[in-house]
Amino acid sequence: MKPEQIALLTGWGRGLGSGHIQRMASLVFHLNQSGWCRAHLVCEPYSSLPPELTTEFKSQIGTGTELIVRDKRDSTTEEMRLLQQIAPVLTIDDAGAGRFLADHVVDLLPNLLHQDPDQKEFYKPDMFLFGAGFLQSLKSSSRNHLSRDYDYALYPGLDASPDHLDFLRSLIPKDCTSLILQGTSSYLSVNNVREPFPPLTYAEALLSSKVMMSHFGITLYEAQAAGCHLVALNPTDYHSRLCGLAQSSLPMHNLGTKENLDIDEARTILREVLQERSMNTSTPRRILELAQKRLQTIAEYIRGLMKTDTNETSISADTH
Repeated sequence: MKPEQIALLTGWGRGLGSGHIQRMASLVFHLNQSGWCRAHLVCEPYSSLPPELTTEFKSQIGTGTELIVRDKRDSTTEEMRLLQQIAPVLTIDDAGAGRFLADHVVDLLPNLLHQDPDQKEFYKPDMFLFGAGFLQSLKSSSRNHLSRDYDYALYPGLDASPDHLDFLRSLIPKDCTSLILQGTSSYLSVNNVREPFPPLTYAEALLSSKVMMSHFGITLYEAQAAGCHLVALNPTDYHSRLCGLAQSSLPMHNLGTKENLDIDEARTILREVLQERSMNTSTPRRILELAQKRLQTIAEYIRGLMKTDTNETSISADTH
């Protein structure tokens, strides 16, 4: 039997960050390992993925696609109608007008639309997807236990400007250690002096840090899984409001946005959070088991959708 074709329509860059492409890359790898389908990433190639995923990109949705999984924030009605001319659409974490036309909707993260009880039913946190880079770093780790040797981990965002990074670093106590996470440009800051990054994978860096400072997004969830205390400073009020919605499942200190930041208060919070009781210690293996369980859950969900869509198409054809 020919594998069913799935297009994972996603993106990355300014306005999207890297979380969408990272989690769809995790999904494409899992789906293609399953054997029952053949999935592709439809977006511009993204070089910061594990090497085995570099061949999974296509520039457009292929002929014969039987389901489109759309993960690139808010859709328009026009875009959704165009996609549905190709195949049924599952839209993920979509707060745009096109959401209400989609064939299927699922939210892996809190959504501002969840204030409407009819929309909250689409929230499926058991399907939450960690990024491909995080999963790869878990798989490659040979350590069973890591101690919290570093005070902070700091992720400033995709392509963050040097000025923004300097501002974030200025909030962290100068007598502390910080792992500055910037891909191949990552480094260790000790007493505000730049030093080479230690021999740690991304996941090991989180497991070795007491506090993660970033903005709302996939990185905070990965840091939570690694047992870090969380501090969020957001680029927009939209992200800050999402932090508020996520508090019950993602406890954090939400500093709001840079424009409205009380710098002295932020520095106090960042100092005090180091004194909070340590969170449960996890291991790369346990986190990987959790991630794979969630991947399997969403893969089974997608497979169920495709069976339903096929049956409905057959019924429709039989009635004409």
